[in-house]
Amino acid sequence: MQKHNSFKYNSLIIRNSMDNQINFNGKSVTKEDFLILKYDGASFEEHRMELHNFSKQIIAIEKILKETITTLNNNKKIKDKVKDCKYYIELRQGSFETIIFVLLANPILTGLVSNCIYDYFKYMAIENFSGISSKDVESMINNKIIRKYTKDVFSPCVTNSDKVIIIYGDTTNNFIIGKKEIENVESHIREIEEKLPTQQFEEELIGEIKKIDGTKSDLITNLAKIKIGFVVEGESGATEVNFENRINEEELRNILFNRIKINGISTYRGDDRLKITIKNYTPSPRKKVTEY
Repeated sequence: MQKHNSFKYNSLIIRNSMDNQINFNGKSVTKEDFLILKYDGASFEEHRMELHNFSKQIIAIEKILKETITTLNNNKKIKDKVKDCKYYIELRQGSFETIIFVLLANPILTGLVSNCIYDYFKYMAIENFSGISSKDVESMINNKIIRKYTKDVFSPCVTNSDKVIIIYGDTTNNFIIGKKEIENVESHIREIEEKLPTQQFEEELIGEIKKIDGTKSDLITNLAKIKIGFVVEGESGATEVNFENRINEEELRNILFNRIKINGISTYRGDDRLKITIKNYTPSPRKKVTEY
């Protein structure tokens, strides 16, 4: 076993007499269907990655992997469902390599799932897919969850030199996503989402009105300049909000940061709620349960 000096991330690689890469258990991996993400650049030269970015990246990979399996199942490419699969993340010594192994009912299908993810990233970065039907890539592009978590795959890349090397199948089949390619991916996602149609729905929601540009302790000094949003209970982000009938400063002060039930018109683009026009509201404090 020797350290392979051609990689900054100092992967430890075992090579046999045929110069094929094998893992630490002596099993050949060069001919095995799998997907590898390697992170390289200034941010990783000391073999470190910020915990927040690392956790976002791991969660993103799992989400994309599960949605890809669902996509292939819906497109009648595989019979397996998410619940039938197990997922393992292997972090190799001295390297930020995320190696995704998928255990399906039929292990041969691992290659189909990996290939689909590989083609998706390649298409999003350079708008050129290969190997698999475009229907699968198109289905992934139209998937809100996949689009959302795609950005998090690149969250560890914070300097201009940082890049992700995506390897599918064997080390000769790889694709490098650097700063320019990451910008292409983000631009492509924005373009897709801007083209989604908007629709309006009347709905009842429970949550809180909050100042988006301030904290709970801030005082309202100029109602006209305050940016407020409605945070639906169980959700984290605030949605832009306005009132069908203008309310005065004192009324807004009384409901700010308090739980209320609203009836309003919500505008959506795809599955994303863009804004809410509140028609009316009522206080909705939580009821205390007394133990006897």
